[in-house]
Amino acid sequence: ASDSSPVLYNSLYNGETYDARTEEHIEGWKFPGYDTSKWTAATLADSVANTAILASQLFEPIRHISTISPVSINVANKNTNSQVVDFGQNLAAVVSLKRIFCSR
Repeated sequence: ASDSSPVLYNSLYNGETYDARTEEHIEGWKFPGYDTSKWTAATLADSVANTAILASQLFEPIRHISTISPVSINVANKNTNSQVVDFGQNLAAVVSLKRIFCSR
């Protein structure tokens, strides 16, 4: 069975898009007794990946290298309260945000 998830997109190089506002509907899913009756049956996707051969990774494991602070944070769209965080360089990273407030 499957259901929608707060993880909307995930990529090694482009990071993850996570919508915490949708967490509420899956709260407790990993514990016994959770009601999965509204979940839909999982289906096999039509993809070339269905015939791919599983192999180990061909690159070094991802490791923490450094921590950097943003150069600037600017409001991109006042209507949606979107912000652009500029780290002053191109990077592939996991971003750790503190003091974030959002309404559910």
